[in-house]
Amino acid sequence: MILLGAFFAGARDLSFDAYGYSVVFVANICTAIYLASIARIGKSSGLNTFGLMWSNGIICLPILLLWTFISGDLRLMISFPHLFSLGFQ
Repeated sequence: MILLGAFFAGARDLSFDAYGYSVVFVANICTAIYLASIARIGKSSGLNTFGLMWSNGIICLPILLLWTFISGDLRLMISFPHLFSLGFQ
């Protein structure tokens, strides 16, 4: 259903961007796999929604920190001039 919605959303797009469509496609596939995995793990482990989200965060945090460090996004975020200003929050 998500893939069908993404297709219809981009069907009338006049500026075709293969990279953009491929990113959306991969994101949709990953979301479907993630939701199916959460459903299966939730039933077999007995964890509630909070427990599943907490363990997902614990597992993914080091991977995401490493990825943002390698790509340079972490440095860009830290050097953002308005990061700690009251108006930004």
